[in-house]
Formats: sequence, C-alpha cells, structure tokens
Amino acid sequence: MESPIIVADDKGLCFDEVRAILKDPGTEVLRAASMEDCIHRLRKTRASILIVSATMKRAFSLLRIVRHSRDLRTIPLLVIAAPGQEELQERVQARQGIG
Repeated sequence: MESPIIVADDKGLCFDEVRAILKDPGTEVLRAASMEDCIHRLRKTRASILIVSATMKRAFSLLRIVRHSRDLRTIPLLVIAAPGQEELQERVQARQGIG
C-alpha cells in the first residue's frame, strides 16, 4: 500500500469531497483534525502528500512548521479553499509572494 494522503481539515468541511475525488483502490486518505494531529500523522505515516484546508485554524502555522521541519519539508503540500474565499486566497498568495 502506498503512503497515505493526509487532509488537514479541522471542521471536516472538505474532507469527504477530497476523499471522494481521490477514491482509488490502494489509496488511503486520512483526516487530521488539528495542527498537532496533522504533525503527528505526518511523522507516523510518512504521507505522500498533505492537503490543507485554508480555513483550518492555524493552517498557516502548520504550513510553516512543515516547510521548516527537516523531516517533513519534502512532503508535497496543497492548500485548498472553497469557492467564495477569494480574500483568503489572496492572503495566502501575498504571504508566499505569489501573483
């Protein structure tokens, strides 16, 4: 079995949709309900990718920790936001120097 995909989503708003999209035999999709839970799962499972809901509490702190941790920084990251969250998306891009 491949390394799991971890979805950091404290409210569970996007987890079911992400899991349905990524549904494939042999692919395990796990939900992390907090920043601490996510870091624990990343270290325990060696996830193949981390998907972070931009609306999650402490999402930006989580991203910073993952990118600056020697053992986690090679894990690919994907940040997702729901439609209608353009202001949040612009904030993410500004913090990362995009656009």
